[in-house]
Amino acid sequence: PSDYAHELHAQAFTDPQLGEFTLTSVACGKTISKEEYIENVMRTLLEHEEVRRIMVIPDGNGDAWDRLRRLLHSADDDNKRITLFAMQPMEGGNFRQELLGYALMSALGIKADEIK
Repeated sequence: PSDYAHELHAQAFTDPQLGEFTLTSVACGKTISKEEYIENVMRTLLEHEEVRRIMVIPDGNGDAWDRLRRLLHSADDDNKRITLFAMQPMEGGNFRQELLGYALMSALGIKADEIK
């Protein structure tokens, strides 16, 4: 999608094995920073009992990642399954990781011996 606010906002789908997925596009105003907003949303998701799985694609740099890492470090892994998708391993939290680099390379038909 080229316009997240119009093409993805409030869209949802259900997978018979994984459950319901909801996509939301939000804009941050001047009253709260993007980093604070993301931290607040994640804290809310972690507190709700009915949320059992959380998948995150974080910005691995700067204050946003530091806030998210601190929050996930104390997350209850028994009641929530948190998976972080990243291009490289990310340290410091109580979460599972999936590296996107390999999947993207495979999808694009790039083989390991082509990378130098």
